Amino acid sequence: MINIETFFTDAEGNAIWRLTLPPIEKIDSPYRIIATSTWKGEKVEAVLDNILFGDVWLCSGQSNMGFTVGMSSTKEEELEAADERPDIRIFTLKQHFSTTPLLDVEVKNIQQNWTVASRESIGGPDWKYFSAVCWMYGRRLYDEYRIPIGLIATYWGGTCVEAWSSPDALNNCGLKEKDNKQHQKMIVKRNIQKIEFDGRIVDDVIYHPRNSFKTDQNSYSVLWNAMINPFTSTTIKGVVWYQGEQNNWVNPDLYACTFPEMINDWREKWYQRTVGSTEKIFPFGFVQLAALGPNDTTSVFPKLRYQQTANYGYVPNPKQQNVFMAVAMDLPDDQSPYAAIHPRDKNTVAYRLSLGASALVYGEKNVTFKGPIMSQCGHVTEESKKFIRIDFDGLKEEGLLLKSRAGFEVRVQSGQWVESGIYKITNDSLGVLVSIPENENVTMVRYAWSNRPCDYSRCAIYSLDYGLPSPPGICFLP
Repeated sequence: MINIETFFTDAEGNAIWRLTLPPIEKIDSPYRIIATSTWKGEKVEAVLDNILFGDVWLCSGQSNMGFTVGMSSTKEEELEAADERPDIRIFTLKQHFSTTPLLDVEVKNIQQNWTVASRESIGGPDWKYFSAVCWMYGRRLYDEYRIPIGLIATYWGGTCVEAWSSPDALNNCGLKEKDNKQHQKMIVKRNIQKIEFDGRIVDDVIYHPRNSFKTDQNSYSVLWNAMINPFTSTTIKGVVWYQGEQNNWVNPDLYACTFPEMINDWREKWYQRTVGSTEKIFPFGFVQLAALGPNDTTSVFPKLRYQQTANYGYVPNPKQQNVFMAVAMDLPDDQSPYAAIHPRDKNTVAYRLSLGASALVYGEKNVTFKGPIMSQCGHVTEESKKFIRIDFDGLKEEGLLLKSRAGFEVRVQSGQWVESGIYKITNDSLGVLVSIPENENVTMVRYAWSNRPCDYSRCAIYSLDYGLPSPPGICFLP
């Protein structure tokens, strides 16, 4: 029996109680929590049954996070697995926005209340429940560590990072509330009748210009207010995030600021509001933007992928500490019935995310969670021919795995980018030699700088140990 003496007052003057339970060292079976109080002289009792203690992960972003298990390429094995894992619990929030911060989740805004994992609970209607990336990520953690896992899915397709960020985070990137109307003019409204990618209708990235201001799901901070803020009093282990497509059209040049600042702000507020029971720099995993269709030329995805790493090209980095990333550009799905922007292979994405969690969160020392990272480049001569040598960090003794010779471009003195091929892997297996045009002075080299860099699992550079792809990279020649 624990007496509750701590409470705080919300903006409307309501007293809200808060209790931090002691750590549970061993979980033998589900618990029952009984809360009792006296109201107007009568005893009032609230009972929570079938409670487990474990790690809670919040999954957020836009439509590729909302892409459900039943739509994925591995749905049958996942549905079968769900029935055997009742220690995973799932929760899905409805899409709604608010112009003011909400303190709690209202029942009317719950899509799927806390539910034991099963074929039925994860295999709901398309785009409703349950998130494929979220489920497959959580299921892998459960299978590896056998601790109860709670998964909160809160997402909205076609939304920009500004909507998921608090005013504090936006202010750190120079975005003020007065800029919101101008921001809305940049946003393009959903119109499922008009836009296609590669001949297929896309339901949440279809746009036409807006000339008037109206609050909607892409207004500043409205999803932070409604779909994130209510959870900041809930202790979580960390966050996984899949978003960025919308910012291809909205403030793409600011993403290297807005994304890291959103992460920092979420962490600060969660730490404060859970009185330190959520880590001050809790782990944050994200999916780097996947490929578009082979004929799509309207995107700045290559640049945005780089900005997702705060322009470092890798994570963790000084601006994104305790952050891990799943590269997804080598998983195109041109035949996806949900359009190429929604690839069906979420299992590989979840696997790559789970490696980051294993290494950074659960202390696995021998797990590689990053592909080769372009580190330096320089001019070399071999066999009387001139090449650019590109070295990669993060490799073990096994070195590089080469699946293709394409994907590199060099910038010549005129400013043009010219395609270049890989001549060979270096003798120490830690780099590659890239050909250069004759009689050209090359000033820069870049890798995988296109909307769709390669066919499925056939980009050029992978690690030989875990088969993880190298992310897009850029290097300035001395």
